[in-house]
Amino acid sequence: TYGGAVTIPTAAVRTLTADTVIFQNTVTGGSDDLVIDGNLTTADTISNFSEFDVHGSSTLGGNIATSSIQNYTGEVTLAAPVTLSGATGVFAGGLQGNNEDLVLNFSATTTLNGTTLPFANLANLTSLGPTNLTGTIQTNVGQNYAAAVTLVGDTVLTGQEATFGSTVSGGSNDLTLNFTASSEVDAGFTGINNLTVTGPAGLNGSITTLGTQAYQGNVVLSGATTLAGNNAIFSSGINGAGSDLTLNFAVDAVLDSDVAGVNNLTSLQELAINGSVVTTGIQNYAADVILLSDSSLQGSTGTFANGVTGGNHSLTLNFTGSNVTLDSGFSNIATLTALSNVDIAANIKTNVDQNYAAGVTLTGPSTLTGNAATFSQGVTGNGQDLTLNFAATTAIGGSFAGLGNLTSVGEVDLGGTVNTTGFQNYAA
Repeated sequence: TYGGAVTIPTAAVRTLTADTVIFQNTVTGGSDDLVIDGNLTTADTISNFSEFDVHGSSTLGGNIATSSIQNYTGEVTLAAPVTLSGATGVFAGGLQGNNEDLVLNFSATTTLNGTTLPFANLANLTSLGPTNLTGTIQTNVGQNYAAAVTLVGDTVLTGQEATFGSTVSGGSNDLTLNFTASSEVDAGFTGINNLTVTGPAGLNGSITTLGTQAYQGNVVLSGATTLAGNNAIFSSGINGAGSDLTLNFAVDAVLDSDVAGVNNLTSLQELAINGSVVTTGIQNYAADVILLSDSSLQGSTGTFANGVTGGNHSLTLNFTGSNVTLDSGFSNIATLTALSNVDIAANIKTNVDQNYAAGVTLTGPSTLTGNAATFSQGVTGNGQDLTLNFAATTAIGGSFAGLGNLTSVGEVDLGGTVNTTGFQNYAA
């Protein structure tokens, strides 16, 4: 036990051997190496050494500054806020933070390994130099990585909040961000296999993973965002904040809650929707759309390259900028409600009703089939034939004009004018 300040003169290597070496005051070296062959307890700073090695466990109560490596073979326990400075740090025995702050200021890469031994219970963790991560790194407050981060194994980061000042290179490993405050993810995140964000997430730029992207908390876009990978799930919705969103997942993406505030939404692969999707601009669905519940889509323009598979759920469309084209790709829908103008190019069959609150324009011969139908603003036929095949009453409002032939298999309630160039056949 050294109760006063300790000065160790220059020597090639200075080794202190004991079951436990205790420094109750400062320790100043002569720019050479210091080896502790046993356990270590400090209450103040250690400085001006080249290498610093501890062969046992370490309880640190002050800062340690070296010009080269710091090597901790046993577990490190913090007894106060600590800053470790040097070329690099090795923590072979894990670290227990005791809810104290730890600052790592190493110029070369430092590896934090929480795979087999804990690296946990810190208040705040700050790493100012490049950092390799693997296993679980747990803090009670924040994690701040000011320089490049590289994953050298599957990694879980847990705490209140995280800040990444530079890139995150995944090395084909999984990354889980488990923070109660928003985790900011941007184009600097590359090479990640599966990305999981358990809390809220802020997204910006192009984010590509090899596998899954799973966002369990609310997602907020802070700029135009493109997400790509194998598949994705958004469990708690998306707030677009006026930004564009492009989804490009090879298998599918699942919107498992409402989407709002997006400017333009583009889905290049299969998309499953559970709830409402509201955009200020376009919605462009280049592949299949599958409904997981009753859903509504609202924006300026809607484009459906492969239609909508309803799963016996209801669909409401409200696109005010241009007509939405409905074709035979719209299938197994319970009730279809169009609050804005639509073009109908083929046969439309619903399991329940079809409600057209705005104008309907035929762009091809069409047969509409279901339980009941309402046409509040009429139909523009463009010389095309129309067959209405509804089990209950079809309510015709507005003007039916420019039709070729009109056939109604079921009962009709006429509330407007009907003009055809061919025949009108009312079978009931």
